[in-house]
Amino acid sequence: MTNTKDKYTIQSIALGLGFFDCVHIGHRKVFDILKYKSKEYNVLPTVVTFRDNPKLSSLPIYNYFDRERLIKECGIDNIYALEFEKIKDMTAIDFLNDCISKMGIKILVCGNDFRFGNGAKGDIHLLQEFATLHNIDSVIVDTVNADNQRVSTTHIRELLNKGNVVQANLLLGSPYFINGIVVHGKGIGKTIAPTINMIPDIKKHSIGQGVYGTHTLVDDKWYRSVTNVGFQPTVDCKVSYIETHIINYSGNLYGQQCLIKFERKLRDIIKFDSIEDLKSQIEIDKNWT
Repeated sequence: MTNTKDKYTIQSIALGLGFFDCVHIGHRKVFDILKYKSKEYNVLPTVVTFRDNPKLSSLPIYNYFDRERLIKECGIDNIYALEFEKIKDMTAIDFLNDCISKMGIKILVCGNDFRFGNGAKGDIHLLQEFATLHNIDSVIVDTVNADNQRVSTTHIRELLNKGNVVQANLLLGSPYFINGIVVHGKGIGKTIAPTINMIPDIKKHSIGQGVYGTHTLVDDKWYRSVTNVGFQPTVDCKVSYIETHIINYSGNLYGQQCLIKFERKLRDIIKFDSIEDLKSQIEIDKNWT
C-alpha cells in the first residue's frame, strides 16, 4: 500500500472491497461511506480491487489504470491491487484469511452484491461472520437505483453501445473517457480537418460507432473536440479508428498520450456524397456546444 500518512496508526485502515469495474455512482456511494467511516475511526481509507479482469465473460469499460485514476479522483489514494489470476482458485475462506485478515482492518465496507472466492461462493453473510470473528466492524451498502433500475455496469455498457453517453455519464458519475497513444492514420484528415487518431483498445468495451461531442486533454488543458468512432465511409477507410478533431488547437501529438471525455452523441456515421459535404457537416458538428 502507498501514501500512508503519519497521523494514522500503521496498517490501521478502513477497507472498501469490490472490483469497481467502472466506478459508477453505486461504487462512489461505497467510497463516500468508506471515507466517512475512516474519519470516524481515524484510519486510512483503502480500496481493494483487481489489477486484471475477474469477469471473463465480458470486457471491462475501464482498465485498472483508468479505475485507479477515477478512485483517486474520488478522494482515495490508497489502493491495493490483487491479481485475479493468482487467487482465482482460493476458496472464499482462504481469500479472507490469506488476503484480508493481515491488513490491519478496523472496518469493512462493500456493496450488498459483493462476491468473492472460487466460484464466487463467498457473500456478504460470510464476510460479516468473518468481520465479527476478527472484531472488525462492517457496513453493507444498499444497491443504488436510477429510473427504477439498479445501477450496474451491464446497463451502462448497453447505454454506451447505443451511444447514449448523456445517460451513461449520469450513472457513471463522471464523463466516460478513453485514453491512448496518438498514432498515424492515413493522412486523409489533413485535407478535411486535422485530427488525431487512436486505435481502439481490444481489451476494453468500446463505445458504439458514431460522431460525438467530446473534450480532449492536451498538456493539462481541455479543448472542445469532435470524435468519430468507427469507419470513415466517405473516404473509403475501412479501418476502425477513434479519430478526433481538436477545435482551436494545432500541433503534433504523434506518440503522445491523450485523454478524451465523451459528452454526447451528435449523429450516426454516414457516407456523404462528396468531401465538401463532409467538410460542411464537420463545421456543424464543431458547434455542438
